[in-house]
Amino acid sequence: MSKTTLLRNGTLISLEPLKLEKMDLLIVDGRVAAKEPRIQAPNDCEVLECRGRYILPGFVDAHSHLYRSQTLGMPVSYDRTDSARAENTLEDILTPETIVTSAFAGSMDALSLGTTTLIDLHQSNNQISGSLSLVRDTVLTVGLRLVSGFECDAAKSDDSFDSAIRENERFCADNRTERVRGIFGLGNLNATTDEQLETIVKAIQNSGCGIQISCIENEESRDASQTQYGKTAIERLAAFDLLNPKTIVNYRGSMSPKDADIVRARQAWVIHTPSADALSGRPAQSFEDYGYFAALGSGGCRSNLFAEGRAAFLQGRARQANINPMDVIRMIVGGQQLGSELLGLELGSTNRDAGADFMILNYHARTPLTPETLPAHLTFGMGPEHITSVMIDGEIVYRSGGFPDIDMRQLTPLMRKGAENIWQSLNQTLEPAEVNIGMEN
Repeated sequence: MSKTTLLRNGTLISLEPLKLEKMDLLIVDGRVAAKEPRIQAPNDCEVLECRGRYILPGFVDAHSHLYRSQTLGMPVSYDRTDSARAENTLEDILTPETIVTSAFAGSMDALSLGTTTLIDLHQSNNQISGSLSLVRDTVLTVGLRLVSGFECDAAKSDDSFDSAIRENERFCADNRTERVRGIFGLGNLNATTDEQLETIVKAIQNSGCGIQISCIENEESRDASQTQYGKTAIERLAAFDLLNPKTIVNYRGSMSPKDADIVRARQAWVIHTPSADALSGRPAQSFEDYGYFAALGSGGCRSNLFAEGRAAFLQGRARQANINPMDVIRMIVGGQQLGSELLGLELGSTNRDAGADFMILNYHARTPLTPETLPAHLTFGMGPEHITSVMIDGEIVYRSGGFPDIDMRQLTPLMRKGAENIWQSLNQTLEPAEVNIGMEN
């Protein structure tokens, strides 16, 4: 059934190019239909009075891990060795029920923070087949857009690796809409043989989908790759033609200038996850080296792109990089452009026919807010506390701290029970002080 909504008297924010416009916005069937100073409401149109509030395109979290969402509040160890053991344990103890409750918790949290699209990398080693559909059905119930893949990890058994490839193939074939798409996932490159990479390449070619790759490199792993394969991880990926504009590289470590040149030349996307990096004790990435192919992600922390942008900027200043708030804007825009490419729909825009994914902000600027000062306001002033409502595909899915289409009285006890099951399962194998989830290693 056709639906028409008019956002009346709003101040539209455009990030590409930077622009502030006092306009009405007409939305028809989930797409922007018109943008004018004054639009006459059509018949049977829902009118939302914005009262001058800012209308900002929704954020894209370019690297999330919904399955970690219910570890919030657990006892945390800051020992990085314990952290690695705990992460692997979490991936091993997830059940269909806790996959669903984690996806509910993470996607609802993301929505309240202004994130409208998640590019998620999933892993549940004892529940591979059908797991991506569980994530999809949950995220769509909350209302977000989703790009999702299962991380193929050759360090696990051959059967698990093959099952992960089949799950990615199935999900990519079954999900080709503007709300949800599949993407392959790959991790633990040093454990992945050339034959296994060839299998991944063939599967991607058959599906036509992209790939998101977790690439964690330090001096030891880089030396191991050189010894075993005669190449760095980036050089191996390039040799198999796995670096291209449909590739997302979740690189953790300090990329060499030579490897960075390869990534830039292939126009692969590099995701910056400042909070996850800091929490895991890794130095900040030099995101400014990747130009327009850099984007922000949460990496297993909360999908708060306001906070991630601020953290990225502050970490850059701490390493004395020559950056400014506009570099943060470029990464936010980069995520929106990446989401647009993967979903086949223009996101992050108020252009005609763009997807109607917006947050409405009740932000009272105490200093001049102009296109020139907008990057600094977005980096240091605006935040989730200013969000009054969030719209996806032309539908209000979050308003005044609540979710109109979700019965929280029924869902909250289920999520709490799911968290208790996860915590109890982890504590069967780990001392409380060793538990450290919600980050990448």
